[in-house]
Amino acid sequence: MDLSLITPVYNEQENLPLLFDAVNKTMQPLKFKWEIIFVDDGSRDNSFSILSEMARKDPRHVRVVSFRRNFGQTAAIAAGIDYAEGDVIVLFDADLQNDPADIPLLLGKLDEGYDLVSGWRKYRQDNAFTRNLPSHVANWLISQVTGVHLHDYGCTLKAYRRDSLEGFRLYGEMHRFIPVYANSVERGSLRSRLTIIRADLEGPNTESNGLLKLSSICSQLNFWSVMAQSPSTFLAAPGCC
Repeated sequence: MDLSLITPVYNEQENLPLLFDAVNKTMQPLKFKWEIIFVDDGSRDNSFSILSEMARKDPRHVRVVSFRRNFGQTAAIAAGIDYAEGDVIVLFDADLQNDPADIPLLLGKLDEGYDLVSGWRKYRQDNAFTRNLPSHVANWLISQVTGVHLHDYGCTLKAYRRDSLEGFRLYGEMHRFIPVYANSVERGSLRSRLTIIRADLEGPNTESNGLLKLSSICSQLNFWSVMAQSPSTFLAAPGCC
């Protein structure tokens, strides 16, 4: 298998047919052996039924992983990676905020010798205070603390060589930090590349509180910095052993 596409799904019944049509239009002209792994993260709508029908109609390309309840995006991404068979893995959202037509752009950059290509929602049309500002602050903080400088850690659309994702496990809400962990495993030698992508396809923009996300990211950065600087100290902390 050349390419595995992984997309977490949670209550996306209206978007799934549009998304799969867009994926098909993008992938059919390419001479790759490819699969798309939908990870249904405990959806309460008809997402799983729609995905099951897709898999029945196109078993060559569609695989479905189903969670019995909602475990979150990180767990869904981790499960998709575990089941993926491709030498290259592309992650993207199911809410149509990532355009599958940009996948060839990411693959083209990997062909230049990079291990990771990250999408960048450069022209986001979100609320400046509750969404864009916290996002800019979070990206700056993560880049400064980890030393891995990306414009948009929150953009799910990323392409990885398979071996760059080996050697670590994802927990909690750590999917944003995959490039950081990949770089750590490669001892700082990870070759990354940024590419500009469109903000959305034609689906709705899911509302969320960027300030709450920023608070969560700060907590995660504190955990990462302690582990990176003195893992033995963290492991010896009261209640951790």
